[in-house]
Amino acid sequence: KLSLSSVLEHSVFLSKGFRPFFLGATFYALVSMIYWGAVYFFGLSLDIGSLTSFQWHAHSMVFGYATAVIAGFLLTAVTNWTGQETLKGLPLLILFIIWLLARLCWMFLPYEPLFLGLLDLVYLLFLFIAIARPIIKVKQWRQLAIISKLLIIVVALLAVVAFTQAIRIFEISSKIKGTDDDIKVNDKDNNTQGWLMLL
Repeated sequence: KLSLSSVLEHSVFLSKGFRPFFLGATFYALVSMIYWGAVYFFGLSLDIGSLTSFQWHAHSMVFGYATAVIAGFLLTAVTNWTGQETLKGLPLLILFIIWLLARLCWMFLPYEPLFLGLLDLVYLLFLFIAIARPIIKVKQWRQLAIISKLLIIVVALLAVVAFTQAIRIFEISSKIKGTDDDIKVNDKDNNTQGWLMLL
């Protein structure tokens, strides 16, 4: 009797990185274009937390669509270049699910940029390790330039997470300050009414 791990290991769909990620990138691009078109042309409301619709669009294209295409290409190409497997079977499925969760969570947790950023960060670091391991193992040092490009994307993601988290903190502090001001105004009104009653 075959186990789930064995079935996934021999799955044609999960035998090469380009299959799940190119397919995922294709569907994600189609859905994003339809959704963005509805927002841009028909004024559809887009609840994406602290980001503006243009910021969300840029984030989706870079860290959603582009990184999926990059993952699909590199997971397949590095295997061909080095003769070593990058990811297949269950590990490949896990990487793809992390990417997919990071995309879906924008719909369900738009006000949690830190959590969303951490999902993307886990995905990119997982991809980085999967790409770097076979390159370092066979000592193809000329391919290290590829790893440096992934690190640039990771740094860019960290900058975006820091930016969105800063906006989130600012919004919370502004609400707290606004609440304190309202309390002070109400106290002042109550004191004024008390003096008027004494008079």
